[in-house]
Amino acid sequence: MAVLKQEPSRPVLGTIPAANWLLGKVLTKLSEDLVAAYVSSKELGLNFQDIKQKLLYTQGLLHASDGRDLSNNPGLYGLLRELSKKADEAEDILDELHYFMIQDQLDGVQGPALHVRHAARHTFGNWLPCFSCSRTQDGDSSVPVVTRWCFCNPQKATRSGSGNDGGPVDKLSFKRVDMSNKIKLVIEELNSMCGPVSDLLKIANHSNTATSTPITLKRPPTGSVAAQDKLYGRGVIFEQTISALTGSTYLGETLSVLPFVGPGGMGKTTLTQHLYNDKGVEEQFTIRVWVCVSTSFDVTNLTRQILRCIPAIENEKYKCTVETASLDQLQKSIAERLKSKRFYHLKFLDLEDWHGSTKLPRDISHLVNLCHFHSSKELHSKIPEVGKMKCLQELKEFHVKKEGVGFELRELGELGELAGELCVCNLETVASKVEASAAKLNNKKNLKGLKLLWSTEHQTINDDVLDGLQPHPNLRVLGIINPGVAPCPRWLCGDISIKGLEDLHLEGVSWGTLPVFEQVPHLSSLTLKNIAGLSVFGPGFSGVTERSFMHLKKLQFENMPELEKWVGEPNSRLFSRLESIKIGGCPILSLFPFLECSDLFTNLCSLHIDNCPELSQFPPMPHTSTLTNIRVENGGSELLYDGKQLIIDGYASALAFHNMDKVEVMQITDVSHISFSDLQKLNSLRNIHFMKCSDMFSAEMADNVILRSVQNLCILPLKLTMGIRVLKTEPKPS
Repeated sequence: MAVLKQEPSRPVLGTIPAANWLLGKVLTKLSEDLVAAYVSSKELGLNFQDIKQKLLYTQGLLHASDGRDLSNNPGLYGLLRELSKKADEAEDILDELHYFMIQDQLDGVQGPALHVRHAARHTFGNWLPCFSCSRTQDGDSSVPVVTRWCFCNPQKATRSGSGNDGGPVDKLSFKRVDMSNKIKLVIEELNSMCGPVSDLLKIANHSNTATSTPITLKRPPTGSVAAQDKLYGRGVIFEQTISALTGSTYLGETLSVLPFVGPGGMGKTTLTQHLYNDKGVEEQFTIRVWVCVSTSFDVTNLTRQILRCIPAIENEKYKCTVETASLDQLQKSIAERLKSKRFYHLKFLDLEDWHGSTKLPRDISHLVNLCHFHSSKELHSKIPEVGKMKCLQELKEFHVKKEGVGFELRELGELGELAGELCVCNLETVASKVEASAAKLNNKKNLKGLKLLWSTEHQTINDDVLDGLQPHPNLRVLGIINPGVAPCPRWLCGDISIKGLEDLHLEGVSWGTLPVFEQVPHLSSLTLKNIAGLSVFGPGFSGVTERSFMHLKKLQFENMPELEKWVGEPNSRLFSRLESIKIGGCPILSLFPFLECSDLFTNLCSLHIDNCPELSQFPPMPHTSTLTNIRVENGGSELLYDGKQLIIDGYASALAFHNMDKVEVMQITDVSHISFSDLQKLNSLRNIHFMKCSDMFSAEMADNVILRSVQNLCILPLKLTMGIRVLKTEPKPS
């Protein structure tokens, strides 16, 4: 946290604070060793200690009288004004003396010091700047901090030397007699005025002790909005300050104070306003507080102002009523709010490998700048009021009304930057199209995948909920699961709005018709599960035409108890691009194109058939060397093949060993139709395990059988009905 501090301007002339302030500055000057020695010299003939004591006495009375109303004492007001002017004049003369002392020190210095003085003269003309610098706290001598600016006007001083660039630098000549006379005169006048002012102050303090009313000097309050859009004349210091605030200058420091010091009218407030509203500062500091500190310094009131500017948090431990709270309560509340907001500017949070508690903080949604939250679906689904995180670009799961408040569907409506894939669960709790539309799915142009999920146990109240969940046309992956008896939405079964769809998953629907697949020409993956009433799939049925599935690569049927046929036209190229077919849980399916014209499926790489007992007459498998992932499990028989390993258990259909040239391991159980002559051709074969295959070893083996590449052979159990001449394995020559 960085604090920009603007020092108060000079008090109003003619008031007690002004006279007090100016006398203090004169006393400070007189306390400097060299100045004190000069003033108390014989040449001036002044009793320095007496003068200093009288000034201190007068300053003490002024301090004691601070806040008194002088409106009923014009005489004292006039004397104070004259005293202030004389003190101001004394300070200027002492500043001039201080300048000549610095000049004396520089006279013996060459090079950079002369250049600095020369640059100062040309910058300010006759106004010669004298400033003091203090080092940074860590002792870095290379970083001076300007703590004070004072301007002197040596109008009567004379110049000597040349003003040409590169030559001797003009300097003011010091006239000792003139300087001594001026100092003596002004201090004597100042000294003579202290008596009357002190007498009147003592009388005023004595008579007004019980009746006087303190007054407060007010300076105009300021806000954070600058009067001008552009900052003039402070570009360099502005950029340096921005760099310090947003860079690493103050990194690691609990509290940093950056003061701007100078007399009124120098532009301190304007500079601070532009710094406060700078975009870089706004991004760096989540919490920014502007407080105007007037001449009436009330710590408790200022603390209240600060607390009001910091947004409240949920479940505050130190929650208090700002107007009546004590300073301690206010400070604890500020600390609690700032602590809870210190991560609010976080943009990336990775909990992907988190194995701790799955309970998220209730106020995690206050991370309003978070863009990427890498974690499990479970953690994503537990973010309450996620709509506050408007920058979030990924939300894997959202459970509608999971915990009541904070999980309404409208929370999704606020997340316009969502990308990736989103699964919306518990949609059975959504009662109407209006409620569904609050998710604003059609506004999420960056969302690529959407899964809409209902519980299996629910009753659909309104049929148009799906219509309210229309996604943006940019969607590429869509899943609709268990919507019950609701009809197909118009945006999918009418004029399809998501024509760029590439992956469609429909499950548990009771639609009389499926989408017109011809309208989604880029569809590459189709999954149909538990579709009621679907008995025939193919051209002329269920929204399929000859122009459908021109780019389909993956097709899956699962749990389709009514599906009887998957039909295809002879020599049709409708499914020629298919790379993966998975059919499971279709007990009455007896026909699909692969059984009759497998040669058309030239790109098929994966074939899974499970629990489809009516599918039996398969072509020789694998039908091409491209098919390297086979799983056929029907009625107790099994065929498993992955390109390197072949497992057969009771599988009676033909095998195409010539397409298994890379197989290394075979496990053959309870078959009799395999020929040893086919096995001899497999040069990559290393291990064979026979079980319950006695019928394979028959009298037909008239010649010796040598499996040259096989290194391990196991036959269990071996029951021969006829003799066998030789079965031999040989290690392959190295």
